Amino acid sequence: MQSVFIELTKYIFAFLMAFYVLSAYRGAIIHKEEKRKGIYIQQYIIIFAIHFLGYYVLYLMKVRLDI
Repeated sequence: MQSVFIELTKYIFAFLMAFYVLSAYRGAIIHKEEKRKGIYIQQYIIIFAIHFLGYYVLYLMKVRLDI
């Protein structure tokens, strides 16, 4: 089960990176600061998800090596 999750995280990372690039592009185009604040919040959430998922995969790999 862990190895399936680890394999799926590759695709999840790719989608998260694509969503981050899309939101960064949208943030660069939009000129109203009010709308940009929502995009900045999206970016913070995406970056948090990337970091959380990365550390979780590292933890799973460490547990798998210890066994």
